[in-house]
Amino acid sequence: MPGVPDSAGQAACMPIRPLSLAFNAPVPRKLAEGIRLAAGGSSFEPVFEQKGGGADSLVNGVSFQTVLPEQTKFALELPKDLKDASGRVLRNTDCFPLQVATGEVLDAIRLEIRGAGVKRLP
Repeated sequence: MPGVPDSAGQAACMPIRPLSLAFNAPVPRKLAEGIRLAAGGSSFEPVFEQKGGGADSLVNGVSFQTVLPEQTKFALELPKDLKDASGRVLRNTDCFPLQVATGEVLDAIRLEIRGAGVKRLP
C-alpha cells in the first residue's frame, strides 16, 4: 500500500499521501466504488486512476486521495459482494475490515531549511 512508509507495513500511514489498495486481479468498478475508508462518523469514498470509466469498466485498485486526519484509526471496508472480473470472491475476507492508521504529519515530512526557504524532501 503506498502511503505506508515502511516495507513491512507496520508503521502508520502518512496522512499527506494517498492511501491505496491494489487488487491482484481486475475488479468491476461498480463493485470497487463500494469500498470505504471509515473512522468514527467519517467515511471516505475511493477515487480511480481512470477518470470517466463507466460502471462496467475494470479497475486494478482504488485510492483515497484526500489529506487524511492525522493520528486516526481507520477501517478499510469492502462490499460483501466484492468479486473480481472472473467472479472469484476474496480468500482473505476474514482480514476485512482492515485496520489502518495515520501518524503525525510532522513525522511524515522531512524539512530542510535553506536560507529563507523551506523545501520538502522525498
